Amino acid sequence: MGVLGGCTQMSYGMLRGYNTVIWVTSCQIALYSVYTIFYWIMSKNKLWITLKIFAMVVFCAGIISSVHFFGMKIFHPLGIFCLTLNVADFAAPLAGLRVVIRRYATSTLPLPLCIANFMVSTEWFIYGLLLNDFYLIAPNGIGSLLAFIQLILFVVLPRKPGQRAPIVRLFLCIKGEKAEDNREIVAELGENDEKKINRTQRWSQKIKSNVNTVAEELENVIMQIGINDQ
Repeated sequence: MGVLGGCTQMSYGMLRGYNTVIWVTSCQIALYSVYTIFYWIMSKNKLWITLKIFAMVVFCAGIISSVHFFGMKIFHPLGIFCLTLNVADFAAPLAGLRVVIRRYATSTLPLPLCIANFMVSTEWFIYGLLLNDFYLIAPNGIGSLLAFIQLILFVVLPRKPGQRAPIVRLFLCIKGEKAEDNREIVAELGENDEKKINRTQRWSQKIKSNVNTVAEELENVIMQIGINDQ
């Protein structure tokens, strides 16, 4: 995704003659290429990953070649494609929004990535305004808005379940009250861990009920023996 997005952005910069875009996206492609190579080395199923990398290289080569041969004829298709990839990239952290709402906590959202997305998208948005380029303004404006929404979640929701939200802590500090958590902080558990705990609890309850049943039977036997002896 990073190499593909960088390649399309670099092609757009070449088409429009934006040297800044070309240099920045070239660095992006180089960094993501290193990540991709490292991922390929560490992976086990190299054949499938190699096919994906080959398809990506062919696609990127096709985009660059189309810019060279067709020029401004592909201006709008390439711009729309860049816009779509940028918006998808900026909205990626929102994929865990369902978990955030369910847990009522932001522990599953990466705060550094959200901050970086907000800063980068805002900078490119301003750059697009200076150049009056719609295909730079639109995706980065949307990305800046999405990143800002993500940052708001860190303010209005607690970092972990059971804690107070930062805005609540700030309000209590202004009032002069001590901002302490009223509830016990719940341990962060994945779905698999929760299922394991539920299974463990069910087994422990069964064992307890069986032990209680055996104990009652033993008491009845002892009482009957005592009655017979009398």
